[in-house]
Amino acid sequence: MSFLAPLFLIGGLAIGLPILFHLIRQTTRDRTVFSSLFLLEPTPPRLTRRSRLSNILLLVLRCTVLVLLAFAFARPFLSTPVTEPPATGPGRVLILLDTSASMRRAGVWEQARKDALEQVRRASAADQLAIYAFDRDVRPVLSFDEWTQTPPGQRVSVAEARVSGLAPGWAASRAGAALQQGAELLADTGRSLTGGRKELVLVSDLQEGSRFESIQGYEWPKDVRVTVAEVKPARSSNAAMQLVPDDLESTDYSSVRPIRFRVMNSPDSNREQFKAAWLGPANPTPVLPPIDVYVPSGQGRTFTIPVPEGTNKPTRLVLLGDQEPYDNTVYVVRPEPAKATVLYLGQDARPVGEGASQQSLEDPKAPLYFLRRAFSASGARETTIITSEPGRQLDRSQLENASLLIATHLEPGYGLDSLREAVTAGKTLFVSAQNASLGPGLVQLLKIPRLDLSESKPGFAMLTEVDFKHPLFALFADPRYADFSKVRFWTYQRIDSAQIPGSRVLARFDTGDPAMLEVPLGRGRVIILAAGWQPERSQLALSTKFVPLLHTLLEQSGDAPPPATALIVGDNLPAPAIGRQGSEIARVIAPDGVMKEISTANETPIVAAMPGVYEVQSGGATSRFAVNIDPAESRPGRMSLEDLEKLGAPVQATPLPTEVQLAARQERLKSGELENRQKLWRYVVLAALAVLFAETWLSGRTTRRILLQGAST
Repeated sequence: MSFLAPLFLIGGLAIGLPILFHLIRQTTRDRTVFSSLFLLEPTPPRLTRRSRLSNILLLVLRCTVLVLLAFAFARPFLSTPVTEPPATGPGRVLILLDTSASMRRAGVWEQARKDALEQVRRASAADQLAIYAFDRDVRPVLSFDEWTQTPPGQRVSVAEARVSGLAPGWAASRAGAALQQGAELLADTGRSLTGGRKELVLVSDLQEGSRFESIQGYEWPKDVRVTVAEVKPARSSNAAMQLVPDDLESTDYSSVRPIRFRVMNSPDSNREQFKAAWLGPANPTPVLPPIDVYVPSGQGRTFTIPVPEGTNKPTRLVLLGDQEPYDNTVYVVRPEPAKATVLYLGQDARPVGEGASQQSLEDPKAPLYFLRRAFSASGARETTIITSEPGRQLDRSQLENASLLIATHLEPGYGLDSLREAVTAGKTLFVSAQNASLGPGLVQLLKIPRLDLSESKPGFAMLTEVDFKHPLFALFADPRYADFSKVRFWTYQRIDSAQIPGSRVLARFDTGDPAMLEVPLGRGRVIILAAGWQPERSQLALSTKFVPLLHTLLEQSGDAPPPATALIVGDNLPAPAIGRQGSEIARVIAPDGVMKEISTANETPIVAAMPGVYEVQSGGATSRFAVNIDPAESRPGRMSLEDLEKLGAPVQATPLPTEVQLAARQERLKSGELENRQKLWRYVVLAALAVLFAETWLSGRTTRRILLQGAST
């Protein structure tokens, strides 16, 4: 016989209580009748013999009750072979192994791989096992199909070999998406099987920046449980360096402004003093003397470091003195401005170098004057304005290289067919109707029967019915910027939109006349502003709407935005930098020096797999991109299991059990099943009740007998 809770047998020691009560006597049972006690002094009775047990049967019954109760609470069962129920089906276990950058901390990856191998070894031959690695993406290491197709005697060794061949990368962790994908994979795999357990094992350091938020609100499959094997680093002290993003978005490309960076120190860090220094690509010696960095535990502070002058500027900024080096290096590449060309057609166009005076180029009454100043504040884009004066044939090469076409005058018969071909090929032409003489040029350009323009001078007119859903005005859709009432027009041209087939009115004057129209032309478009922007005609050029409007036109005219030079691991290198010069082959040089040649016709993105500086060489031009690890991988906190449960994850257990623990657990489950089937404790309790009734009857009978004897004496 065995017991499910043998510690309750200690309660059998309570049988000493009835024996003790039987031995303790405060008064004697013998009584002598005496006439009067008034003249006697009270004295305690003198016992002439020692205490001894009496009513042995009653004592035995009381002790038996206590022993039976302790026996029942210990839940006895007979260790006899029982018929096991048929198996409900093979179990399915999916292991998710975190391979993000934070797993590079000391001792983390070794422990994670050990836990994953322990889970593989405990999987029985009947179980279906799959292993997936994840960071930003989820990648199969060993699928369910591969496990099933492998001979049973080789499954564990194959799985161990796959896990042993893994290594942590540099990408960020998206554990929430991995858990969702794993749960769906378990649910889909289990549809063809009946019964069995479905267990999702997460092996991770539960780093705070692992992006678990995506599982919030996710409807988990009811039969999938999550087991979390948390891997803790050998050293909890860690400091991380990050760049201040605003510094990389500066419009000052020629200067060597200092770089700002931020250092975050973990709450349990044992170091507060560090140094920051510029290092060369392969030279561990600082280019400049390091600067001191003091960051108390659990805090973050921002510092400034000067940039060394010279052509060979270092791109590696390193935090020195930290125990965990994986997040102590940031790479910096100053962005180069994108190139854009605007071709201007107007009566005030005077090509530089052909007799144009500075006064004619700086005429504040000319439309070109405001165009030059609007595009000079182009941020991360260098815009060149080329001009063509009336009476000249348009240069086809200028039309092909121009990103945006702007016209305030169209001379019929002079290159308008070439201009139409350029717009039809995909260019955007922005036309400002300065006066009615623009009509014949628009008729020839748009190939419409007629277009009547007439000047209107309403005193002043304002814009209404602006189409904020159109991409041109979407920038102003926010109520804070949607007010055009301060932009007043002193004069404008009346345009009948019905005379232009396919035109779309983007804005109207408060008089009801169209203020801006869009006319599709092939793959391009013509946008007509029924007024001028210079102060003598309107307040548009002096308003805050003018510069954003022109830059939106430039961005939407086919000109690519400047490529980002600050990327994180896992991002795609900007494709426009490849093959921009017409070269068929582009060379990509990774930070480790490995060069890869790709065809510019291949649109497969190039993924930055490691931090460092990437170079893309194409057509004699070289573009450089700095790639750093995701700052979220350096967040000092960690997710607790309670936090995961609050997000909805059905967490069932914490550490992975060992084989010995599994055997003990199986033995306990089997014992519990046997005890639950036999339920011997019920018969023991019934026996205890029967003994208790007998003890009660005997105790009452003994008491009555004593009372009767006393009364007779």
